[in-house]
Amino acid sequence: MLINFTYEIPDVYGTTSTTKGLTQTSVYNGPEKFYIQVTPENKIDEKSGIRLEKDAVTLESWLQEGNKSVLVDAKKQTLLAYLLAHDDEDDDEEDQEENKITINEETEQHYYLPNESTPFFSHIIPIGVDEIYEIRDIIYNQKDGTFYIPMSDHSNPDEDPFPKVEDIVQEAKDFKSQNSLTQEQISLIDNYILEVKKIPSKYRDWPRHMWPDIDFPIEDLDTE
Repeated sequence: MLINFTYEIPDVYGTTSTTKGLTQTSVYNGPEKFYIQVTPENKIDEKSGIRLEKDAVTLESWLQEGNKSVLVDAKKQTLLAYLLAHDDEDDDEEDQEENKITINEETEQHYYLPNESTPFFSHIIPIGVDEIYEIRDIIYNQKDGTFYIPMSDHSNPDEDPFPKVEDIVQEAKDFKSQNSLTQEQISLIDNYILEVKKIPSKYRDWPRHMWPDIDFPIEDLDTE
């Protein structure tokens, strides 16, 4: 079935602030009702996948030890259903028309520093549901049977996948000291180091995951 639904998006891409009350719409294409497995830690067992409501008779053999089955109603829990059972294949145009479903056209959102004409960060809009929410972060509340679906915080320093600026600088210095380079190549690396060092102050008003990458100025050395 197709369900047009609205979901929250963050004020700034990859963060969790929602003070601006921004939303987007998307289309869920999947089963109306299905079972999932919840672990003893109240997390969703992704590896077990889903089991359609009509297959309820086989639930006992499907359940992993310690897990419990929970029925998801896509009409009532559309965001959750999208994350767990959405079919990415193109929706049938007749179904879209019958259900008055509209697929949003993709565009790009660009971010600029003052007085600069080149964006330092860009992302597709509408922002994909799975770019904002992750299944592994969902928590099931056994008392009332609801699911807490938090936004993923890409700006969290404890989960920062990006190398530190000082490490990038050190790698460049090591490269310069460990290779036989021309004066022109040395100058290119020195300029690169200076630009990298400017990044934390230049983009201090933006979260780390939005900072731009600066390409290393030397691709390959002649090893002949």
